[in-house]
Amino acid sequence: MFLPALLDVRDGGNARISDQDYRVLDVRPIALKRNQQANGWPGRLWISPKDHRLARLALRFQTWSVILLIDKLELAPTLAPETWNPTAEQRNQVTAVPGDKIFTLIGLALKQNR
Repeated sequence: MFLPALLDVRDGGNARISDQDYRVLDVRPIALKRNQQANGWPGRLWISPKDHRLARLALRFQTWSVILLIDKLELAPTLAPETWNPTAEQRNQVTAVPGDKIFTLIGLALKQNR
């Protein structure tokens, strides 16, 4: 549900790797799209058309890159209710962010990781 709000996605076509066909999606955080200095697509996903599972993930930035091959991926149909309740140790780290400020927050987080 949140992916379209957080990620800019471009269809990268199809690819055949080791006798398997995949749909390729190029992704980047939406905050990078808004940034005029952003160039390229730092993320690439290979999706199996048979079961729509993520099979490979590549991330690339100026100083590092990584490719992850995913052999097993288990997804829960829902998150446990306690996911949304911070522990006592986390409570002082939780802040409500208004929806209109989320892009500013994402931009700040991306700047900090550069």
